[in-house]
Amino acid sequence: MPEQAIANATQSIVDVGVIGAVCILLMGALVWTVRTWRKEVKDERDAHQVTRNAHLADVRDMAKLSESIRDQQKATESAITSVLEFVKNERRA
Repeated sequence: MPEQAIANATQSIVDVGVIGAVCILLMGALVWTVRTWRKEVKDERDAHQVTRNAHLADVRDMAKLSESIRDQQKATESAITSVLEFVKNERRA
C-alpha cells in the first residue's frame, strides 16, 4: 500500500501539483496507519481472548476443586456424627 500511495503522489505532482500530491500522500499514509493499528488491535484482542479462556478454565477447575472439598467436608461431618452416635450408644450400654 505505501508503494501505491507513493506512485499516486508522484503522478499527482505531474498532474495537479504539489498540494494534490501532498494530499494523496497523506491519505495513503493515513490508510496505512489505520490498517497497521487495526492489525495491532486485532492481535491484542486475540491475546486477550486467549488469556480470558485460560482464566475461565482456571475458574472451572477451582469450582470442581471446591465442589470436591465440599463433598469431602460432608463425608467428614457424616463420619464424625456416626462416631459420636457410636460413643453415645457405648456409654449407655
